[in-house]
Amino acid sequence: MIAEVIDTLNELKDEQGINKNVKLYIDKIIAHLQSDPELGKDKALEEIEDLVAANNIDPHIRSQIWNVVSMIESL
Repeated sequence: MIAEVIDTLNELKDEQGINKNVKLYIDKIIAHLQSDPELGKDKALEEIEDLVAANNIDPHIRSQIWNVVSMIESL
């Protein structure tokens, strides 16, 4: 299941219109999930909160990010 989340994040990172700062956040989220799936979930969710709060994100990208949050919460 973690692999699915990471795949989704990588696909999101490769989308056009994603700025460099958002890509950096996505890389941090992936690193947290890969390093320790249990603790990484909480750290990844914190990073997502920071990402959404700190960046002006297109609405369709924002909805994909919330989809990732749902995936992480279901782990």
